[in-house]
Amino acid sequence: MLLQSKSNPKSITNKRIYIVKVRHLTGHYYRMLELKTPITALVATRDPEEATHLRELLQTESSTLRITCETVPTVEAAHRRLSETKVDVALIDLHLSEGNGLDTISSIAEKFSSIPVIALIDQANPKLEEAIFKGGAQDILVKCTANRELLTRAARYAVQYRRTRIELEETRKLAQLRANYDPLTGLPNRDLFHDRLLQAIATAKREQRLVGVLLLDLDRFKLINDSLSHVNGDQVLKVVSDRLRALLREVDTVARLGGDEFAVILSNIRSERSAATVAKKILYSLSRELLVENHRLFATSSIGISLFPGDGEDPQTLIRNAEVALYQAKNDGGHSYRFYHADMNAKAFEQMLMESHLREAIKNNEFFLHFQPQLNLRSGRIIGMEALIRWQNPTYGIVSPMDFIPLAEETGLIVPIGTWVLQTACQHTKQWHEAGFNDLHVAVNISGRQFQDELEERIHAVVETTGLDPSFLELEITESVLMKELDNAATTLQNLHAQGLKISIDDFGTGYSSLNYLKKFPIEKLKIDRTFVKNLTADSSDRAITEAIIAMARSLKLKTVAEGVETEAHLKILQALNCDEMQGFYFSKPLAAREFTDLLSSGRDLVSLAI
Repeated sequence: MLLQSKSNPKSITNKRIYIVKVRHLTGHYYRMLELKTPITALVATRDPEEATHLRELLQTESSTLRITCETVPTVEAAHRRLSETKVDVALIDLHLSEGNGLDTISSIAEKFSSIPVIALIDQANPKLEEAIFKGGAQDILVKCTANRELLTRAARYAVQYRRTRIELEETRKLAQLRANYDPLTGLPNRDLFHDRLLQAIATAKREQRLVGVLLLDLDRFKLINDSLSHVNGDQVLKVVSDRLRALLREVDTVARLGGDEFAVILSNIRSERSAATVAKKILYSLSRELLVENHRLFATSSIGISLFPGDGEDPQTLIRNAEVALYQAKNDGGHSYRFYHADMNAKAFEQMLMESHLREAIKNNEFFLHFQPQLNLRSGRIIGMEALIRWQNPTYGIVSPMDFIPLAEETGLIVPIGTWVLQTACQHTKQWHEAGFNDLHVAVNISGRQFQDELEERIHAVVETTGLDPSFLELEITESVLMKELDNAATTLQNLHAQGLKISIDDFGTGYSSLNYLKKFPIEKLKIDRTFVKNLTADSSDRAITEAIIAMARSLKLKTVAEGVETEAHLKILQALNCDEMQGFYFSKPLAAREFTDLLSSGRDLVSLAI
């Protein structure tokens, strides 16, 4: 009765994949035939003797396999049994019905797609077999002499193969889910949001409607994370996502872009008023009390809105313009919404975008340091370096500190940025000390905002974590910062100096130049501003000012450092005036850490440069 088993030619690749997978898991090919869980088989044939014979062959039990078998004589009975009871594999005789046997196979395979079907035929027929496979059968058995091994193996293979296909499909769906949805809230992520927005734009074009893009984030969400832990912060984000879902239509999309940033697509709206109505509902809903771990919280939000087609005809433009409007709402105090308008001030536009990118830069570690060597003008040796921050932005490229430091000061972002600079500069300096260059000091610029935010504690923590001797850390502060932060700075600098840190005045001569603060603060070094050094050879006034600064510093027992030394002539004049130290392009531009290491290893100094 059973001669041979024929596998679906179109499934060969998938079966090979399965075999390779099993080999990987077990190291043995035949493991794919070992099925620990019992198999329930259904045999459907009109021939009672054939049914009995097949049941006897299939119904077996061993240490590796247990099969139970039931037989039915009609198509109707087969459908009923497959619907009512758990069946793992169905063996269907091609002649089960009086009509077209192919239709019988196809109907069962289609209706019960999770159950593998093995077709029973009288004799080999390539054209018929091809039609049976196209109809959905997974395997074919040619009826001839009884063969227990072939029959049970076909049943086992069909079950295991189908189960593996189901597992792979579930794995694929899970991977797709993870790729397109935020794991915390279950909302679409940025990629899926972008795709949905493309679809909404295409539909709106056909139907001549508007699409609204709303970007929103929570006001002062960082305070929740910092005070109540990130776990509770995550709970707040889940509540926010649930409230947003409840407000929107099925045709709309709400997504989480990251952090506390959410985005909404309003599809096929009629007017700006529709978007404003939704924005007002969101503001009200999110401002209602939140109860998280017995904490009563109130979270307000800010919303920026752009509309297709007026504010942009592609996702990137619409998102960017909504972002501009969002930061306008935040700058206006938060807990409000703003529509994007083309006449928004260009400077404010750029500043809002820059602030957005600056916040992302902190999260994404886009900053790096360069180090400009500082040299002793008497020995010519490198004695230290100034740490200079650089920013590599994906959109803007390399951003000048002149462009982003003032904004960081204004927004308060200079505090985390400044802490990062201190930490990184001290880490590199400690590494150079350990490499044998153990007399190097590092100079780091300090801003006024940092004095207002526990500067002393932050520096103490950096010194502790990096292990750098504080006497090798030099804080550079401008005259204007000292005068503005007179009360805050005095005590802080005295305490830091007591720990061994050095204090220097940056850009000396361009600010107040008051001898009073030179006595009040524990200052050890004055940095002569580059504008004076630049004109040393051409302007007698600048040379006179430089000479006066050096003379005054020496009388107060302070050291002097000349910035912006670019020529040998500059160098000779500064040496003649008894300036102590210098930095500038004449010796070296600011270098990346690896390049600075190479410079130290080369032993190059001012003496070798003159040669």
